[in-house]
Amino acid sequence: MLQRAGLASALIARPQLIFLDEPTSALDPVGRVEVREIIEELRAEGVAVFLNSHLLSEVEQVCDRVAFVKSGRVLREGTMRQLSGGVLSVSVRLGSLPPGLLDALQGWAQVHRQHVYAGAELELWLDHEDQIPQIAQAVHQSGAPLYALTPHRPDLESLFLELVTESGEARRATV
Repeated sequence: MLQRAGLASALIARPQLIFLDEPTSALDPVGRVEVREIIEELRAEGVAVFLNSHLLSEVEQVCDRVAFVKSGRVLREGTMRQLSGGVLSVSVRLGSLPPGLLDALQGWAQVHRQHVYAGAELELWLDHEDQIPQIAQAVHQSGAPLYALTPHRPDLESLFLELVTESGEARRATV
């Protein structure tokens, strides 16, 4: 209730800028959802919300931009797409790999990895999410049975661990 009361008192003046430090800390699942909904409503109203949290899945759900901060210094910032290098990884599982399909796929994607067995598994790197239907269409036109086409977005935890591991500073870094 203390978290809810603090949030309510911060919002009563209808600010255009609000700083929230661990707003879902110690809340039950219903309370966390309510706080996320409040943040979404504030964003829709044009309020700038700065959120500090160690719960990276919460940050992913509500934030447009993310900054990784250590000792008051921004290590990296941007949208999720910018932080992940702008690449969308897509796994494709096929019943077979017909001749010419890889060439067709390379028109829209970089074939990053492939594993051929009785069927085939590919990992494609796309520049844009709107290329996914083109990949599905190319597979369909090749006649290959398509068992899965799964986009993978890196999560903040993975990006954070990669960043702090690169810098050798896994301790004391926060989001």
